Amino acid sequence: MPSFLATDIFKIIEVSKPFPLNLKFVIRENQPIFDFSKSIIYSILFDGKIIYIGYSYEDKQKDIRKSRWTKQLETILFRGYRVGLNKKSYLEFEKSLKHKLIKHKVDSIKIQKTDVMTSLNRIIFASKYWNEVEKLNSKNDTFLNRIYFQIEDSSGLNSRKEFEYKAKELIKQRKPFCNG
Repeated sequence: MPSFLATDIFKIIEVSKPFPLNLKFVIRENQPIFDFSKSIIYSILFDGKIIYIGYSYEDKQKDIRKSRWTKQLETILFRGYRVGLNKKSYLEFEKSLKHKLIKHKVDSIKIQKTDVMTSLNRIIFASKYWNEVEKLNSKNDTFLNRIYFQIEDSSGLNSRKEFEYKAKELIKQRKPFCNG
């Protein structure tokens, strides 16, 4: 199963939005050789442990790095410029992460629907590693060295339904923290 280190795939660009939701993960030039347009099931690993499982089937953007992986990094790390929160995730932010942002103005973080919604578990994950996550910027991407994208075996799968079923089975078996 091929795997890709996050720092080999992405570079960080800071955008003019309030901290912490001020980062954009951009695909680097000189990418590993792999067909990122094909239908796949993938895992995201942190320190060698699976934290997320997803799939892509007939990707409209023809590139899973753009269509899925950037969104996953933005929401799991709670640093993406497009991140939105629902009521549940906002309450978790208030409980477990807001107090860690005291030196920053966080009035801009509120319940807001976007195409890149975070979740309660992702907020908990970001909070757990916040001392390192908060240091991410265009000059410091070392935390990304702990994150890998791994392609799972999806041979023999042909339809969206089969990919979805296999991904759900893997989630049930491996119980990744950041799914759901």
